[in-house]
Amino acid sequence: MKYTFFHIPAIDAERQTQQLNQFLQSNSIHSIDRQFVAEGLNSFWSICVVTLDEKNGNHFMHNQSSSRKKARIDYQAELDPEHFSVFARLREFRNQIASDYDVAPYAIFTNDQLAKIAQLQSINLKTMSQLKGIGGKRLKVYAARLLEMIADEDQGKGD
Repeated sequence: MKYTFFHIPAIDAERQTQQLNQFLQSNSIHSIDRQFVAEGLNSFWSICVVTLDEKNGNHFMHNQSSSRKKARIDYQAELDPEHFSVFARLREFRNQIASDYDVAPYAIFTNDQLAKIAQLQSINLKTMSQLKGIGGKRLKVYAARLLEMIADEDQGKGD
């Protein structure tokens, strides 16, 4: 790794900003640290850019980005048939709720959360609140709506 430091004045920084941007575009960046130094009219940004060695840079960045990506999970293979059936139904409900609220489905519940809900003995606000990431708005609004949809469907089957 290589460290490069930049001094960008708070006032009239066009030339230095352009140099920094050119440097960033032409190098494989590992990290950037910046600190504002307040000295009145002489205030400036101190920026440390850590770049990767040309020789190992692409390999490191590839490994770093691929480690951030989660592998796709085949929930049909992961869940037993009974739980997958519940999961599929929950996913349909989640998509309807997302459409109603005009948000992305994962903002309602993630697939992982739906799989965990599907495996609960009893699906209710208390059991759902014990799952990681389900609280606040997800619990009060989306979980309550999900439970209404489940109850409505179950009631429809009983008719």
